[in-house]
Amino acid sequence: MKSLFLFLVFATAARADFSDDQVPAAPDILARLIEGAEKFGSPLRFRTSEAERTVYYLRSAAYVGECAAPFGKVHIARLFFVRSGVPEQETPPARGHGFLVFYDSDFRVRGIWRAVEGQFSVRGTRLFEGERELFDYARLPAHRAGDGSGEYPRPPVWK
Repeated sequence: MKSLFLFLVFATAARADFSDDQVPAAPDILARLIEGAEKFGSPLRFRTSEAERTVYYLRSAAYVGECAAPFGKVHIARLFFVRSGVPEQETPPARGHGFLVFYDSDFRVRGIWRAVEGQFSVRGTRLFEGERELFDYARLPAHRAGDGSGEYPRPPVWK
């Protein structure tokens, strides 16, 4: 009887919802981000080149976070792609390409910052590079990406 009681206590604790852990709302978040990138196309699509016998592939994907914007939920991810070397070629392949990718709530790509480096994080409605605040979706600047004013570090917006 004692072992049955202990089993029930541990089973209940194992099923408890620990809401303060730093886990995305959906466990398949990376799969959905990668699928959204693939649907978007170049430069976020994996590809092969038969002529050069190379492969352009996703080397790493990291979920930066989610923030609320006046126009809806924004998911942000960092994707890093590399090109494989050509067999029997003496020169190394080109360096990789890093992107910060902005998705809507349906995981469609809505904005891309190219050639990004550094560590990014989301705190509330703000995006940071290291400790430097890049922008705050709660206080959008007058000039934004998509209106001809450039990309980095202007926030992508959509309707």
